[in-house]
Amino acid sequence: MIDSTTIRQVQDAADILDVIGEHVALKRAGKNFLGLCPFHEEKTPSFSVSPSKSIFKCFGCGAGGSIFQFIMRKDRVSFPEAVESLAQRLGIPIARSQPSPTAQRKVDLASVNSWAAGVFRSNLQDQVLGRSAREYLATRGLSPQIQEQFKLGLALPGWDGLIQTAASTSRSAQSLAAAGLVTARESGQGWYDRFRNRLIFPIVDASQRVIAFAGRSLELADEKSGAKYLNSPETPLFSKSSCLYGLDQARDSIVRKNQAVVVEGYTDCLMAHQHGLTNVVATMGTALTDLQAGLLRRFCERVVVVFDSDQAGLQAADRAIDVFLGQRIQLSVAAVPQGKDPCDYIISHGIDAFGQIVDHAVDALEYKWQLARRAQQDSDSPAGQHRAIEQFLASLARSAHFGSSDPIWRGLLLNHIAKLLSMSPVQVLAVVNQLKSRTARRVQPADPSGPVSTASAQTPLSAMDKALRQVLEVLLNKPSYIEKVAGVIAPEDFSQADLQTVAEAVFKWAGDTDQPQLSDLLAGQSSLDQADLITSLAEQGSRKGNFQPNLSGAMDYICSYRQRRNSLDAAESIRRADSDLSDEQVNELLQQVQSQLKTQNRRNPGIRV
Repeated sequence: MIDSTTIRQVQDAADILDVIGEHVALKRAGKNFLGLCPFHEEKTPSFSVSPSKSIFKCFGCGAGGSIFQFIMRKDRVSFPEAVESLAQRLGIPIARSQPSPTAQRKVDLASVNSWAAGVFRSNLQDQVLGRSAREYLATRGLSPQIQEQFKLGLALPGWDGLIQTAASTSRSAQSLAAAGLVTARESGQGWYDRFRNRLIFPIVDASQRVIAFAGRSLELADEKSGAKYLNSPETPLFSKSSCLYGLDQARDSIVRKNQAVVVEGYTDCLMAHQHGLTNVVATMGTALTDLQAGLLRRFCERVVVVFDSDQAGLQAADRAIDVFLGQRIQLSVAAVPQGKDPCDYIISHGIDAFGQIVDHAVDALEYKWQLARRAQQDSDSPAGQHRAIEQFLASLARSAHFGSSDPIWRGLLLNHIAKLLSMSPVQVLAVVNQLKSRTARRVQPADPSGPVSTASAQTPLSAMDKALRQVLEVLLNKPSYIEKVAGVIAPEDFSQADLQTVAEAVFKWAGDTDQPQLSDLLAGQSSLDQADLITSLAEQGSRKGNFQPNLSGAMDYICSYRQRRNSLDAAESIRRADSDLSDEQVNELLQQVQSQLKTQNRRNPGIRV
């Protein structure tokens, strides 16, 4: 973990105009500088840099933050990587604070995995022990060079080979068990290797840490004896739903091309890299997930998903489309013909032919529409086309991702869908909403305390939420007002998760620092979405001005709301009172509460926030 003092030192030493000016042509506009946003296409400058505040803000796409968030977006790197990159540029040594127990555990797991990867690699390279595995790789057409590049290895057939090797290096079986490399025997006495007689694919993250392994069975004569592929179990370092195989090798190429190609198999990924197509990654035996899509979004704006042309591949492609509906990313879908997987297709037809498949990938929504039309035998007739359109839009109505996307992206999707269907965006939205309502009526939630539905998640902010939001807008511009807020409002009062997270950071920043600077708050944000939200709230508060009246109005409304809420709760308690109270006493108490409510409503009719 990078020390906070070092982060502050790097930020103070960097000139945000110099760094951003290398990528954006900036012109002075009053106190700030304007230019064309590097993160989205535009003709009119909406990208603003404030040297005095050391922040940037795009009024077109919403991107914003400090110099660190700019580097994170531009280079598609994590927050620590952005700090290290800028520190190296400025010649500032990186000081690291003592890692937390969780962070230290991840360091320990990565160390064990790195050691195990070396053992597996040595096994494969051994002239005797690794011969049959190398022969298998040769039959698959995987060269020694690609094996070395991806550090392929071999788990030996014995039950305790890795354990015995670990003992000779003073590594404990418990440390191997924590990394998922060994398993406790049912008797409770001793351990045995998880991976046995398997070709090993080390899984490396974008930070070059070995986080897990996948093992391909080498019992080729009888693969029914066990799982063909076996992954490491979930650990604090590894979750297969959030990782992509080959990302460590493909990242630079993905950033350079602004495109990622996603395949299903490890050997598919390896074969593509071996033949020079290096922006390819693979899922890990699962359908593409939200976390994997979000990971790719860090590095590129375009993704091509390549699946087998069998029914399972088509279904996997359909699931991938659903995942990407909620992501601000351009998705295309390609299918390998003749029932082949990408690895076999590259071997038989060459990388140029496979590249043509990628280059001619179909836009994801258009692909989904083609599937819907193909499902109708008479899709050219009005009735058939009506059924196809309804089937297509019904799949969108069922998608939580489509409903939860931000308004701008959802509008762009609606325009695109409207063109595909020869309808207007208004008509498309009306049909989707109608189908969504129809589905909601059919499916009643079993647990009323369960997750909030997509429809309710899109409900406009209540007056209370707006008042709380206005408090943050003021504090981000006038952190000294925290004394007026502390003790009255807490982060827990914010019903929206993203605002609650921001409130926690803002309250700490405003209360713990003598002279809080907005850039300091942003410098501690590792989430680009949170940095965007903080910058947006600060800008909105600055534009409104009138900080003292706006804060007073918001606080008055919040206090009034609580009083009215308490009065209503008291009235409800009276209605449920024990029978010890007479009817006259209950009515008298109710009249008192109602009188108090009327007085409070006259004094506090509400504020415009």
